[in-house]
Amino acid sequence: MAKKRAGGGGEDDILDALHAAPPRAFVAERKRAVAALEAAGRDDEARAVAKLKRPSASVWAVNQLARRAPDAVAELLDLGATLRADERKLLRGGSAEDFMADARTARQKVASLARRAESFVEEAGQKATATLGRKIVQTLHAAIIADDETRARLQSGRLHEDLAAPSRFGSAGDLATTLAASLGATSSRTHAGRAGKSAATARKGAGAEHKSAAAHNAAAERKQAAAERKRAAAAVRDQRRAQAAARKHAATLERAAVAAARVVSERTRAVDKARAAVEHAESQLRGAKDALVDAETAAAAARRAADEAAAAAR
Repeated sequence: MAKKRAGGGGEDDILDALHAAPPRAFVAERKRAVAALEAAGRDDEARAVAKLKRPSASVWAVNQLARRAPDAVAELLDLGATLRADERKLLRGGSAEDFMADARTARQKVASLARRAESFVEEAGQKATATLGRKIVQTLHAAIIADDETRARLQSGRLHEDLAAPSRFGSAGDLATTLAASLGATSSRTHAGRAGKSAATARKGAGAEHKSAAAHNAAAERKQAAAERKRAAAAVRDQRRAQAAARKHAATLERAAVAAARVVSERTRAVDKARAAVEHAESQLRGAKDALVDAETAAAAARRAADEAAAAAR
C-alpha cells in the first residue's frame, strides 16, 4: 500500500499510531484509522487495517521497545548475527568459548530489555505478571535468530503476535551431530582419494617394491583416518559438554526467574493486604471523627437547652 495522506496522516503514520496505542485503546484507534481511510476513498487500505488484530500486552510491550529503545533492540539483533557467525565457526571445528560468551551476553540483554518492556505495561495501567514476562523473554529470544522479515517487523515496532520459543539455535540443527558428520565426511573423502591414488600407482607399477609402497601408503592412510576420527570424537564431546552446560545454565535462570516471580507475587499480595487494612482503618477513623462531631453538636444543644430551662425557671 502506498504512503498517502488521509485524515492528517499517511498509512505508515496510521499503522504507527495503531501499534503505539495501548491494547485497551487499540480497537478505538483501529476504528478511527478505518474511518479516515474510507473518507479518503482508500477502501482497500481501510479493509486491510480493519483486519488487524489487537496485540496482546506482551506483543505491545515488545513493540514499544523498538519505538522507545531502538538502539538497544538493534544491538540485540546484531548480537544474533554474531551468534550465527559463532555457530558457523563451531561447525568448522572452532572453539565454543566465543559462542558461550556471546550467548551469555544475549541472555543478559534479553533480561534487561524484558524488564524495561514490563515497565511499559505497568505505565499503561496493566499488571506485569510472570506469564507476561515469560512471553516477552520468549519473543526476544526468538527474534535473535528469526528470519529477516520478522526481525524487520520487530525493529519497526509492528509485531502482530508472540514469537514461538526456538527449539534449537540456527538452521543447522544439533551442532554436535553436524560437526561429527562434517568431520566424518572429510575423513571419508580423504581416505577414498588417497586409496584411489594408491590403486592407480599399483596398477601402473609391478613387483614387490610397488606393492610395498602401496601397503605403506594404506597404513599411513589408516593412521591418518584414525587420528581424524579421534579429533572428531573429541570435538563432539567438547560440543556436547558445552551444550549441556548451556542447558543447565538456562534451567538455573528459569528457576531463578520463577522464584523471583513468586516472591514478587507474594510481596504484591502483602502490599495489597496492607493497603486494604490502611484504607479500612482510615474509614473507621473518618467514622469516629464524624461521630465525635455529632456528639459534640448534641452536647452543645443539650447545654443550650439546659441554660434556657434554667433561665425560664428564674
